[in-house]
Parts: sequence; structure tokens; C-alpha cells
Amino acid sequence: MQLRSARPVDDHQGSPPLNRGGPVAPTTLAAADKERPHFAVWRAIVATHVPPFKEACWHEGQISNDDWLPHFTCKATGEAIREAAVRHPERRIEVLCGHTHGAGVAEILPNLVVRTGGAEYGEPAVQGVIATA
Repeated sequence: MQLRSARPVDDHQGSPPLNRGGPVAPTTLAAADKERPHFAVWRAIVATHVPPFKEACWHEGQISNDDWLPHFTCKATGEAIREAAVRHPERRIEVLCGHTHGAGVAEILPNLVVRTGGAEYGEPAVQGVIATA
């Protein structure tokens, strides 16, 4: 199945920068975290297309080599997420990502886990279920 729009669509028009598509500046993530320090949240789910850590960048069952990492990870996003996890050890942060087509789970810190979804071209599949309780 191939989806196409007849005209360009800007679903994010008027949204704050944190909610717009594309790369998110780590300073924006850090600023958002500082603006909301008093939420009674025990778990946060972060969805990003590109894996934010080398340990979550899978290719054929192995972590990608250093030559390919700049094309398959976003270190700046990973640093911002890691900083939030360190600052809030009482909160569990789960990152859901893809891009590499290889699946795997990486525990970055005791309260920070990354689940990289696998993919086959032309064969969309459910990667898992998010439990809410």
C-alpha cells in the first residue's frame, strides 16, 4: 500500500516546536523537561523514528558499526533523553524507534530502555502492545 497526498499538508502548523515533525533539538527536549518538573508521572514513552543511542541501532542482529552510526542514530537526542533519565531516576523512560529495520531492545540505564522495531519493506507489522497499567 502506498499513501500519497494530493497536496502538501502541514498538520503541525501552529504547533509548538516540540510537536513538529523532523529532528528535535536537544535544547527543546531539555527545556520541555524543565518546564514540567512537577508532573506525577512514573513512566514516559518517547517515540522517535531514528534510534537515539548506538546500543539501539540494530543491523542483522548486531549493533551497527561506527561507519554507519551517523546515518542511523541521533546522538543529540540520545543525550537529551539520557539527561532526563538521570535527572528523574524515579521515572521509567521507554523509547520506541525504528529506522534501522533491525529489531532489538537496549537497556541504557536502569530507568531507560529503547525498543527498536524491526521492519520488512511492504510488510507492516505490529511491534508490540503498550500496557497502560
